[in-house]
Formats: sequence, structure tokens, C-alpha cells
Amino acid sequence: MRKLSSINIDGTLGKLALTPGLNNCYLAYTAGTGNGDVIIYELNKCTKQTTINAYKKPVVQMRFDINGSLLATACSDGKTIRIFSVPSGRKVYSLHRGIHEAEIHSMSFDPTSTLLGLTSVRGTLHIFRLTKSPKSTTESKMEQYLSPHP
Repeated sequence: MRKLSSINIDGTLGKLALTPGLNNCYLAYTAGTGNGDVIIYELNKCTKQTTINAYKKPVVQMRFDINGSLLATACSDGKTIRIFSVPSGRKVYSLHRGIHEAEIHSMSFDPTSTLLGLTSVRGTLHIFRLTKSPKSTTESKMEQYLSPHP
């Protein structure tokens, strides 16, 4: 094995996500500034594609869909989940988890990229249905809300 590339992220504790599929080969990582920027990097060409200004707060979770065409992000307050088109970085969904802050522990797309599930420190599981062509970035609504708390 050999190292393909090395990227300087300014020594911060950055977050990253890699595309799981074979078609698109992207890396998403947080910028070293901690300001909520995400950089999309095309691994086959070893080139930066775009910088996404995802939030004003640090990004704490990121997940690609199986095709590598969508990137879900969560910031430190966990209230809003944003999904961006890859590689353009265009925001296609803005999903609202709740009004209280909660650290997002995990996120995952289903194989068809029509559902996004996430868990939070509050002991909740949220499942969002993603519409095929949203009328606006806030069009998708939470379909189910599952919680162990009454």
C-alpha cells in the first residue's frame, strides 16, 4: 500500500466522509477554520472541486449517499441538517430536527437516497423522506419521529 495524497487541514480536529460507491469518488472534509465550511475533493483527479459554506458553526457529522451525489451535514447545534448536491455544492434540502440543541451521533441514507435517518444525543431517531424534486430547500418534511421517551 502507498499513500495517494496528503491534504493540509490546518491542524484542527477535522471531520471527513468518503463516498461509499464506485461511480463517484469524493472526499468531504471540514475546513481548518472551524466555521462550518466543507471542502469537496475529487479523489481520482486529486483536485478540490468546491467549498460549501454549510453553517456558521462547526460541522460535526457528514455522510454521502451511496451514489456520491448527495452529502448530508449536521452542525454542532444539531437543529438543522443540510443536504448538498455533489460535486456542485448546491444546497438541495434543509431538514429541521428540532428546536433544542442536540449532538448528532450518526446519519445514514437508504440505498435509494429517498430517506435519511439520524440519531442524536437526546435518545431520538429521526427519519426524513426526501422528495425527488424539492420545491424549496425546506420542502422535505420529517415523515416519522421515533423516540424512546414518552
